Amino acid sequence: MTKATSADHQKKPLAEQKAAQQMWIYYKANKANLISNIRGHRESILAELRQRVSPDAAFAPYVCPAVVVPLVSTPL
Repeated sequence: MTKATSADHQKKPLAEQKAAQQMWIYYKANKANLISNIRGHRESILAELRQRVSPDAAFAPYVCPAVVVPLVSTPL
């Protein structure tokens, strides 16, 4: 019997329940910054999380772009 190494552990997919838990935690904390149809991407996000991609990386394509407000100088 061989002992599993940390490299072996990294290759093993994450259980779906654990991935779903990570997804829910990230979703709750970042809902305001995610696109409105995020639920339509649930399966692809779960698949990435199961492959041990970080939640930040898995959700990155679904984050709303930041709104940049130009600074306007006003005359004194």
